[in-house]
This record gives sequence, structure tokens and C-alpha cells, in this order.
Amino acid sequence: MTHLEFFRRELSKYILPLVLFTVCAYLFAPTLTIPLLSDDYLWVKDVSQFETFKDFVANHFALKETDFRYRPLMPTGVRLCYEISGTDPFCAHLVGFTLQFLNTLLLGNLAYVLTKTKWAAWAAMFFFAVYFPHVGTVIWMSDLGNLLAVFFMLLTSILFLKFTQISQIRKSFRIFVLLYFLGKCLNQC
Repeated sequence: MTHLEFFRRELSKYILPLVLFTVCAYLFAPTLTIPLLSDDYLWVKDVSQFETFKDFVANHFALKETDFRYRPLMPTGVRLCYEISGTDPFCAHLVGFTLQFLNTLLLGNLAYVLTKTKWAAWAAMFFFAVYFPHVGTVIWMSDLGNLLAVFFMLLTSILFLKFTQISQIRKSFRIFVLLYFLGKCLNQC
């Protein structure tokens, strides 16, 4: 095999993911400049009331008697974006886009694990990427928790399916499955 053949083969592995990323970036690029919307102001107000990140973590990770739900990862993501860019929502939109793209890749991986066919995986990724309501999940800062929940749910599903296909399962693999499931539970709406 010549160097040119090797280069073509290696490059062909990355063409479809690059095309998918380009399509996603084209679709979601306008969302990066949209200002805060509606209840996003409430999230920013909530996370900005603490002087330091340490104070924020002490408050949001503590279980309180009045809490009817416990999902600390979403407000923590909003607080980290607030630390980086203040009230400018660019960071939150960029995190939303990144999670949406990762969810697209994970969905394709899940489709491949289930069907063992590449075309089904690419079709699932393409339709998930261009489905127009997903733009809303990137625009709304309050949907960051949903993006995180889908991310951890897809990771857990993929790992569980791979878990059932392996005859000898390592203990570390079981721990990763449980950690991803816990991450999903901490983002449950």
C-alpha cells in the first residue's frame, strides 16, 4: 500500500463526520448570537447571586427539605458559563451546541450498536441533526439540563448494550455504566 492510498483511506474515515459537523454548525450557527430569552434570565439571576463558585456549589449541591427535585449539574453548567462570559449567553449556546453535536454522534453510535449497519447509523445521525426543534434546545439556556440528560441517557444505553454483549465484564466497565446512569439521574427533569 502506498502512502497516497493510506492517506485516502484514513481521510475517508473522517469525511462523513466532518460533513455532519459542517451541517450541524451551519444549522446552529445563528443560535450562538441570540440573547437571553424568557426564563434564561431567572437562571442567570439564580446563579449570579453567589459571590464565589464555592458558595454556589455549597448552596446548589446541598439537599434541602424544600427541594422537590435534585439536579445540580444543569445550574452548575449555567454558573460555569456565567463565570466565563457573564450575562452574555454565547458560552451557554456553545455548550448547548457541543452537547447537541455529541448527542448526534452518540445516537449514531447507538443506532450502529443496535443495527450493526453504518447506513442506519448515518441516517439516524443526519435526521437527528437536522430535526428543526433541536435548535430550541441550543437557544434556551434552561434546556441545558435536557441536553445533559439525553447525553447521559445515550451513554448509558450504549454502555448497557455493550455490557450485555461482553461475556467477561470488567469491574471498571460496570462502574462507568453506573456513573453515566447517575449523571443522567442528576439531570432528570
